[in-house]
Amino acid sequence: MVDRGWALILVWIALGCALLYGAVRFFNRHKAGIHAHCEYWVFLPGVDVPAQDVLMKHLLTTHARYFGKNEGLVFSDIRFHMSLVLREKNPHAFRPDLFESMDVTPEVLKGLGAASSFVKVRFLSEDALLNRRHLRFLAYLSAAMVSQGNGSVVYDPISMQIWSAEDFMGRLLADPEAESSAFHVAVNWIPEPEGFSIRTQGHLKVGEPELLSGPFSSDQRVVVSDVVRAVSGAIWNGSKPASVRVDCCEDEFEILYEEPKAGSMTMRILRRQTGV
Repeated sequence: MVDRGWALILVWIALGCALLYGAVRFFNRHKAGIHAHCEYWVFLPGVDVPAQDVLMKHLLTTHARYFGKNEGLVFSDIRFHMSLVLREKNPHAFRPDLFESMDVTPEVLKGLGAASSFVKVRFLSEDALLNRRHLRFLAYLSAAMVSQGNGSVVYDPISMQIWSAEDFMGRLLADPEAESSAFHVAVNWIPEPEGFSIRTQGHLKVGEPELLSGPFSSDQRVVVSDVVRAVSGAIWNGSKPASVRVDCCEDEFEILYEEPKAGSMTMRILRRQTGV
């Protein structure tokens, strides 16, 4: 009886150790991994999604210079997902007030009002990215959905931006590589009790923390925006600058970073005195 009791105790201890080991591995994997999330919603007047072969043919012919077989491989990547959301089943997702904090044009409002569905295209990775081909893939797939499905509005829930179909296509014409921070990241000002704070939206697309700084006064808006965009572009390209110089003024700004927390990294912006 004693031997059986000890055996049961040892079994429970072994089971507990196994569960603890699994939990630690799970936590460390998710803590160390880069969680990348890129997504677009393309609003359509009907409820039919263009077939995949139609989309691929359009991409490989109309956009052959910037969309090749490497980008096409994302179609079969397990991290890619495409789904159709119907207005009659999800009317809340089409409400204009959901987008009122963004720059919503009359064309966007008209497109939202006429839409019967939207196609959600998403790339979600829990591991470090080996490449960034998903950025161009999703941007051009959204453009193909606009062209082949008569799309009217494109919404980016990661950078929190929304465009008419015409404006989105114009962005691709202006930046056809569709891989820069300027294309994917928005810099937003957030009202505070004293002034404003500033935050990026879009770094999550490549697994980087969003930048947060402030508060600042309203008259600092232009300078601080340029500084944050410069830092954002550097981090997007794999570096963390200790200082940046911006075009709007001749001063250099020192950047102090805190440890990232909950997907954000707070930074302090200090103007370096010149001629001292």
